[in-house]
Amino acid sequence: MVLVLISSVVTDLELTASQTVKTILLLILLVGGLLNVFWAYRALSIKKKISRIMIALFLFVISIPVLRWYDIEHHLLNYEEYAVGTTLGPCEVFARGAGVQFAYEVGGVEYQNCNTYHPIKKEEITSSGGKYYVRFSRKYADKGRMDFDRQAK
Repeated sequence: MVLVLISSVVTDLELTASQTVKTILLLILLVGGLLNVFWAYRALSIKKKISRIMIALFLFVISIPVLRWYDIEHHLLNYEEYAVGTTLGPCEVFARGAGVQFAYEVGGVEYQNCNTYHPIKKEEITSSGGKYYVRFSRKYADKGRMDFDRQAK
């Protein structure tokens, strides 16, 4: 749940904090998986071996989307570019609540996304037709995040 909450932030400080949380989570998942592989190797009964291997596989599989989120935010933090985006209206962000849908163009391709406006008050945002900068990376151009602190002219 923490990862979902942190994954829609834009500032360098927030992206760095998010990366730290994901790094810790990845370490926990991978160390837990490796420990279970080791315990499976040392287990005497087949039942314990199978259960330890299943736990290890589960932990390794869960680490895959966390690693992807880490990579996306790594590129947003270290290879960021900006495009002008236009707000389209209200939307719902999974596990976060109210947000603003927006469109932006990168390399002739138009993308749409939705992100929350927290900590900015809803009244301070032009939720339809507003122009704001969108932070994106070339590798994940479709994962841009609107920065409601940076209004475009």
